[in-house]
Amino acid sequence: MRYRLNWLFLPLLCLNLTSTACGPSGHKKKATRPPLGPAAAAFAQASQQHHIPQEILMAVAYKESGIDAHPAQTGYGPDEHALGPQLAQTAIGLSRPTLGLTDASPNDLTTQLDAYGAWVQKNLETLHLSLPAAITKNDDIYDWVWQLARMHHGGSQSSKNVQIIFALEVLNVLNKGFIWQDPSTKEHLELRARTPALDRTSFSPPIQANLKLDTRTSELFFVDYLQLMYGSPLGQENQPKRILVVHCPFSLSTCIGDQLQTAGDTPRVPLEAHYVIPADTEILANPIKILQHKTPVRSMDSEGQVHVLTDTLVIMLTGNSGRAYDGQRFALNPSWYTRNQLKNLGKTVLGICELLQRENSGFDASTCRTPELGIQFKRSSRAGLYQFGDVPDFDSKIFWSFIQNPDELSGEITIQLPQDQKIYPAGSRIQPTLNFIKGTAKLEIQLLERCTSGKPVWTGIQTHFIRNTDSKMIDLTLYDQGPNGNGQQFIRALAYDNQGKLMGWATQDFYLSAYDSEGNPLPDGESCRF
Repeated sequence: MRYRLNWLFLPLLCLNLTSTACGPSGHKKKATRPPLGPAAAAFAQASQQHHIPQEILMAVAYKESGIDAHPAQTGYGPDEHALGPQLAQTAIGLSRPTLGLTDASPNDLTTQLDAYGAWVQKNLETLHLSLPAAITKNDDIYDWVWQLARMHHGGSQSSKNVQIIFALEVLNVLNKGFIWQDPSTKEHLELRARTPALDRTSFSPPIQANLKLDTRTSELFFVDYLQLMYGSPLGQENQPKRILVVHCPFSLSTCIGDQLQTAGDTPRVPLEAHYVIPADTEILANPIKILQHKTPVRSMDSEGQVHVLTDTLVIMLTGNSGRAYDGQRFALNPSWYTRNQLKNLGKTVLGICELLQRENSGFDASTCRTPELGIQFKRSSRAGLYQFGDVPDFDSKIFWSFIQNPDELSGEITIQLPQDQKIYPAGSRIQPTLNFIKGTAKLEIQLLERCTSGKPVWTGIQTHFIRNTDSKMIDLTLYDQGPNGNGQQFIRALAYDNQGKLMGWATQDFYLSAYDSEGNPLPDGESCRF
């Protein structure tokens, strides 16, 4: 039997999933509600049984996995042995052993949230702490978020900076809210954005001080140095001759915190780097350096062999690009990279190359920035198979432009949905408005589709030739389930000048309700070739 949740989660102080609703006077009144779907029921049960605010549970699960209980793993070697990072084994960003789960434990959201709730309460008891099950003030939110940050990223190799980033990420999810639809059950969850939004000034002075990151300026003035402690030095020295750009598809705190994980009995994919560049500036205003150049990092090849890189500087781009398992990306998000992120990447590469040239007279800065010679983006070496570290959704005309000139794509463009609405009935008329700079001569509108192999591709659906204007309304009518199978649709707008040169791009996503689950059109075969 399928269940569907059609009502919205209310703000933090008016949230209840059982048999009551919040009335305008604050008194509870009886209300008839549809039965909860599986995910909503799992959150409600864990919240009530373990006395953890439900909105906190939802925010953690959404930021860590997009509410996906599958372990993030993909195949390596001839036998396609499934491997992945330790912190991506569950929906809430912790390893299965940490939660007391065994190979015999069910691999579902209900089991993981129940184990997580018990784990949280056990940790609170050890700390002799009792936190409120109901939020009544802003500092209550911080108390929960901060204690969870200490639990997730604690231990002898813990970093307070990583804990602060974790806390800020959870607050960010609570502020923005989210929409989630299950492709299997069509269950719909929505956490409304918190108004007014929480920021550092929302809390008491001691909390404000505790949320301040400890960073320093690195050799590159636009890059901050965020010190980490590493579990075990590799005993070798790195002598950089090239740059490798990799991607971490998880939250920023997970991407950084994974580098502090010690080797356990279970093989894992190391995601290590010297520099980290987040997708936005909401938590970290600048790129960060986390490791000195002379320190080597580890990388796993497509066969599952771990190598120590002694001639390479690694730059990691972070951003939630989707959950990866079975060699594919599920709940994929092609909007994971941003213009500011790629601009910071270009500036960082330029700075590194000039720095290495000053340190070594035989080093050539121009060669350092030459595509595929001095700098590479990690791409899958096996057709149709996604592996960790790969840079997905790679578009050469976008990525290489920023490497050659960080200010190359100077044309801003945005896509605004009608009334900022995020859900539309399938088959209805949707009219987004594109805003751009004057001088734009052509707009290309693309829709994200998925090939039968699982590969996502952008398909051109409209072209508009324009003159002497800075806005354009377009018409869309869509019916299908989209590339994630849950009604989520992605559109992209590319802006060109009158010479055919790309000026900028923007992406936007929204959801369809009552969408078609079968008989959907596929992209053409040529675009699906590897």
